[in-house]
Parts: sequence; C-alpha cells; structure tokens
Amino acid sequence: MTINHIVAGVINWDKTIFVNKFPKEGEEVEVERIVDVPGGKGANVAVASSRILGKDKVAL
Repeated sequence: MTINHIVAGVINWDKTIFVNKFPKEGEEVEVERIVDVPGGKGANVAVASSRILGKDKVAL
C-alpha cells in the first residue's frame, strides 16, 4: 500500500436537535428528533480524495 495523499484536518460530529418551538428562558421543551451528521473539513476532504484516488491511497 502506497499513500499518495495525506490530509491534515479535523473530524466533527454534529447533532441537530428538532423541537416544535424554541424554549423561553428556564423552560424545557420536548425533543422531536435528533440527527447525527459526521463531517469536518479534514474528514470531508479525506472522503472525497479516497473516492477519487482509492481507499488505500489516502490517509487522514
């Protein structure tokens, strides 16, 4: 295996929380849905590069 491309960057894990209304100060509201989305500039570039160059050619 020969690495052709090295990516230096971050990996993030975003959580998006859906509610029916924004809470007022001190109020609690029920969460309707939570969506987890991986990302980050480094991770996105590494994934795109591996799709173009091949999985065994890219390191993060």
